[in-house]
Amino acid sequence: MRRSFLSAIALTGLSVTGAAASKTPRKVDKRLIGTWKSDKERTVARWQYNKPLDNAQREKFESIFGKLVWRITETYYYGIFEDQKFSDTYTVLASDENSVCVSHHNDGKPELNQYFFEEGYMYILSGYNVEFFKRVEA
Repeated sequence: MRRSFLSAIALTGLSVTGAAASKTPRKVDKRLIGTWKSDKERTVARWQYNKPLDNAQREKFESIFGKLVWRITETYYYGIFEDQKFSDTYTVLASDENSVCVSHHNDGKPELNQYFFEEGYMYILSGYNVEFFKRVEA
C-alpha cells in the first residue's frame, strides 16, 4: 500500500514534502519535436492480424492509417485525424537511447506512452503491433 502511494506521488510529479515538480528543469527530448505523419505503408506491411479478414474488412481497417499527424513542441502536442483536432501538454518522464516515455491526458485521464525511434522513424506499440510515423515538413 505504501509503495503504491509513493508511486502515485512520483507519477503526479509531487514530492513527499508537497513541493511542486515545476522547480526542477523540464525534461525535453529533441527527437520528439517536429511534425510526424502516420506511415501507412510501413505500418500495414508489418501488421499482424489476430483473426483472418476478408479483403473489404482489411481495406476498411487499413484505411485508418496514414491520416494521423502529430506536431510536437517542447511542451505541447497537436494532433489531427481526418476532421478531428486535439492538443494538450505532455511531460517527458524518462528517455534512453531508443525511446522516450511521456505523460499526457487522453479524454481527461492521465496516460503514459512510450515512443520508440529507429532509422528515422518514430513508432508506438499497439499490443503486439506497431504504428510507424515518419517526420514530415510542417
